[in-house]
Amino acid sequence: MVDLLQRSPKGEPGGLLELLKLALPAGISQASFSLMMFTDRLLLTPLGKETPAASMLAGFTSFLLAVFFFGLLNYITPLVAQLVGSGQPSKVSCVVHQGVLITLLAYPLILILGELGVSTYFDWTGIHTTQKILAKKYFTVINIGSLFTLLNIVMSSFFAGVGRTYVVMVINTAGMILNIPVSYCLIHSGVGGFCQGIEGAALGSILSTACMFILFGYVYLSSEYRKNFKTNLRLKWDRYTMRKLIYFGSPSGIEMLLTFLAFSTFVALFHSYGANEALAATIALNWDIVAFMPVWGISIGLMSLVGKYMGARDIKHAVQSVKSGAIASFATMLVASVIFFTLTEALVGVFLPDRSTTTYDEIMPLASTMLKLISLYCFANAANLTISGALRAAGDTKAVMCISVTGQWLMLAASYLTIKVWECEPLVSWSIFVCSLFFETLLLSLRFYQGSWKKIQVV
Repeated sequence: MVDLLQRSPKGEPGGLLELLKLALPAGISQASFSLMMFTDRLLLTPLGKETPAASMLAGFTSFLLAVFFFGLLNYITPLVAQLVGSGQPSKVSCVVHQGVLITLLAYPLILILGELGVSTYFDWTGIHTTQKILAKKYFTVINIGSLFTLLNIVMSSFFAGVGRTYVVMVINTAGMILNIPVSYCLIHSGVGGFCQGIEGAALGSILSTACMFILFGYVYLSSEYRKNFKTNLRLKWDRYTMRKLIYFGSPSGIEMLLTFLAFSTFVALFHSYGANEALAATIALNWDIVAFMPVWGISIGLMSLVGKYMGARDIKHAVQSVKSGAIASFATMLVASVIFFTLTEALVGVFLPDRSTTTYDEIMPLASTMLKLISLYCFANAANLTISGALRAAGDTKAVMCISVTGQWLMLAASYLTIKVWECEPLVSWSIFVCSLFFETLLLSLRFYQGSWKKIQVV
């Protein structure tokens, strides 16, 4: 990564300035999304230490059912960018149509799998009965909203692909602003006595994502986009475009499915330590998400920029874009790492406002150490997201899939042994989780420098 950190020319194609025009709005939009999840957990904290932990576990489980399609549909961004870069903007609306059709076909499957499998999954993880009941309540509601989540991915991927990430920023921020008061009211009052508490938080998220989809649809069908990109919602199956999307997007979908399955299972296994350990993990991961999402936004902007230059077969400026992405990602994670390491107790204390309780004394030391360990892997996370985003944009999705899946499942196997077989202390399994990302980053770096991604033809 040393070469990638060389100074990037700001004014030329692929430079830092061009990237930031895409990445800054995308980063802000992802930050607003992470803030929405963060505030949901925070609003649930007064209801008991099991409640925010249960909402995180149930949210992860719901996302797990949709994550394959999440990865598949996210490939709309580089595919649209490559079409724009190759001078075929009139074809991008067809890509959106295929994404919507995939979503409509996937939604019933997600609902059925959730209804049939969630209880068995929660039983298998061994979480406590109280947490299991709360998680099931949250999951039942939030899983219904997966339709709007996937449709929003289709739309936001389109806008990112055509270089209009500011649209995603504005709509995601509006959704976050709406979510906070709606969730607060539903948590405390419900609707006619129903959907209070943890179910109210889930319903608030659904209503916010539904409103976001309406806004996306309104902008997508506006005159500017109808003129420049022939946008419409006259859904039509296109065999060639669907094949391209599935061929290059499926490895990303499989990667996200298997890696998130490993990650969410690790979280569930960690929760089986007990309520204190579950809340400590929830606190640490909530702050991790706050740092992760802006860099994920930078990765989205990078995929759009690299995709555009790869579509135009401009390898030089595609590589320059990766250098710019590395600078932006490392700068963001440097700030996060310093904050996590120096303000640890203050950050953990946000979720533990009452210092006089036994819960505070039990959870503060563990959560603080876990958050400091996260601050150490922030830089590996920055490198990981930068390189994997560039490789995906170029079409090298199978290599990224193999590397990411290998790293995460080795982590899960080691964690299972330390938690369930050897019954090690929580910090042992948490350290294994942190170290796994360094291994993945090393393999991704080797793949990038190998250079085979430069020869892939997507469009």
